[in-house]
Amino acid sequence: MLTEKQYSLLLYIYKFQKENGICPSYDDMCREVNIKSKSTVSNLIKALVERGYCQRLENRARAIEVIRVPEALSTAYVSDNTASIEYTLGESHISIQYFGEIAAGKPLENFYPHEEAVDVPESLMGPTAGYPDQFFALKILGDSMVEAGICDGDTVILKRAQTAPIGAIVAALVDDNEITLKRFNLNHEGILLEPANRDHVAQLYAPERVKILGKLYCLQRRYDAW
Repeated sequence: MLTEKQYSLLLYIYKFQKENGICPSYDDMCREVNIKSKSTVSNLIKALVERGYCQRLENRARAIEVIRVPEALSTAYVSDNTASIEYTLGESHISIQYFGEIAAGKPLENFYPHEEAVDVPESLMGPTAGYPDQFFALKILGDSMVEAGICDGDTVILKRAQTAPIGAIVAALVDDNEITLKRFNLNHEGILLEPANRDHVAQLYAPERVKILGKLYCLQRRYDAW
């Protein structure tokens, strides 16, 4: 089992090697996986080697080689404990109602149920797999939640809720016509919808302007086949 960071790094190294014939530099890896420390990248590579996905080649520059990749083209993790789950393409899925795209970077209009659904592996949903009506799906646009592991293009699965604990990541409806994905917080002035990106600022609203629609339950990310 790989973590989300390990899986992202593995696929990046694999793609880079296929296109360039060499392994990417540690600086390249840090930028791709959004990690500042080269020692963290080194630890991720060590884990990939120990799990049999990569090998180190002696006496060669950039001496890391991918020797196998997981069968699945997707990775997903549950937000409550950030546990990573690998799954194969043949696994049973359940259908979650899709409500379109949501801008993690700023509020966005056009939140409505679509005819199509999002197929989610039963292993990802766990004991809630039998209750798909309790959930809805949104596709993320933007990078304001990237430091919480939520990236542009991800599909997030939210459990329907009208309340949330402090610090929860929620889909919030603002002024009855704009929806955004943010971390929920409070202060003496009202409700704070906080990004997880130091380049973005929190949004402060009077309580009557904000309605919580759901709490983040999990997300799934698809990597293109190369």
